[in-house]
Amino acid sequence: MVRYLKAINWALLICSLFLIPSYVLANEGDANTTTQNCPNGPFIAAPETGQTIQGVHILKAYLPSGSSSVEYVRFVSNGAVLGTASQQQGALWEMNWDTTLVDNGEKTVRAVAKYQNDAICTGQEITVAVNNQSQPAQQPQVTLNASVNRSQWVGPTNVSYLFKFSAQTQQGGAKNNVTDQAAYNYTTTIGSLKQEGSALRFFSGSRSGGGTITATVEYSGQQRKITIPVTVFANNSSSNDYPSTAASKDTSLNSDSTNTSSTQTDGTTSETTDATQPVTARGDDVLETCLLETLQSERYKSLTEKNQRLAFAELSRNLGCFSQRKFVVPANLAPVAPEQIESLDELESLSVTTVDSVEVIDEDTITDGLTFSGTAEPNKPVLIYIFSEPLVLATVSDGDGNWSYTLEEPLEPGDHEVYIAVEDEAGIARKSAPFFIEIAAAESSEQNPVGASLDLVVDDASSSRDISFIAIATLLVILSFGFLTGYIIAHQKHKPKNVDGLQGQT
Repeated sequence: MVRYLKAINWALLICSLFLIPSYVLANEGDANTTTQNCPNGPFIAAPETGQTIQGVHILKAYLPSGSSSVEYVRFVSNGAVLGTASQQQGALWEMNWDTTLVDNGEKTVRAVAKYQNDAICTGQEITVAVNNQSQPAQQPQVTLNASVNRSQWVGPTNVSYLFKFSAQTQQGGAKNNVTDQAAYNYTTTIGSLKQEGSALRFFSGSRSGGGTITATVEYSGQQRKITIPVTVFANNSSSNDYPSTAASKDTSLNSDSTNTSSTQTDGTTSETTDATQPVTARGDDVLETCLLETLQSERYKSLTEKNQRLAFAELSRNLGCFSQRKFVVPANLAPVAPEQIESLDELESLSVTTVDSVEVIDEDTITDGLTFSGTAEPNKPVLIYIFSEPLVLATVSDGDGNWSYTLEEPLEPGDHEVYIAVEDEAGIARKSAPFFIEIAAAESSEQNPVGASLDLVVDDASSSRDISFIAIATLLVILSFGFLTGYIIAHQKHKPKNVDGLQGQT
């Protein structure tokens, strides 16, 4: 019996010791920089520790070791980033702190400096008392709004583009521009980035594909996240923006034409017929103009008049045209018709892995969005099909085969199936397994009679997964200690007694 208790105890201990660290590691963020307390600052020069402050107060930090290699200095209060300081004369850094944005009471303040070698130095904390008792008891809620001058980017390899960010706090009807005081953190899955104050320089690099830039704007303890889809295509153009869409329509599209033979970009030929109606891409003049410039009129006519479709290679070369439509591809131009998706063979490397609700920030507005992501072949154009619309979307996978797309147009409530389609190495269209989502119904209105939305119906069971995991691990720990206690008691009970220095015999 003792041996059994001992074996069970060890098994439970091993399980609990494995589960708890694995859970912690799975939820621990990556760290790319080294944080340390530095003897040479930064030091808080103002306010003084113990001082009572109110209203807008100037925070000052001093770096006696100099500021030539400093990338930025930020102030942090009670773990929340207040903002980025601006450099004054010499080694002095300052920023205005609007204390009316925080509750009254004791606050800790410290300065954090990041150097160009990615080292981060944390200064010593001071304690101040915020007292805005003279302010009205009920203040309108203060919110942080952030925006960027472009919500998505498409362009060729080996160019750069400057994304310009802005940040404002709003309290009631009053707005305060905090662009220069806010803190900005960036990551990208394609190309490279360089921060230039409140702007971000993006370098597309030499690799084509799709990816995202993620920017987090922080000020006075509040955060706003901005996601920017990026598509880089192989092109000799030197433009650092969308492909040109200057008006240059072929007037022959609006007149009769004779039967001609045209060569498609994939090498095959097709016959065009008499045209008596103007050719358009679903009435989208901008898309039509762009495709006319890149495909030439004969190829474009064969697509629209003969019900032919873009080849995957053509789609990849002309993604810039569809960027004007937020990468929504007209169903009649998509390389694979929506009704043909079910007949395609599945490819194991293709997948839709997640669909997440996100906030999309554009100018001064914040709207809901759905980010679809998954895997495909590296550097391939990816078509996303959402049924039962059907809706066809386009993006490009990156060098690792990852892809993503953020949808901003609401979907009808109910169940939807999501597939992706990609052309394999043999030139055959293949599809992923379906991914199922359910869209919640919004309140019906005259503008939205069907209750379309971008709100996901979330399974309550999945939302409690982490709690269940922790509960199981805790229970295993308790049981292991219980069995250990039982083992010790049983061992002591069966231990032979020592009488007069002689061990008892049974």
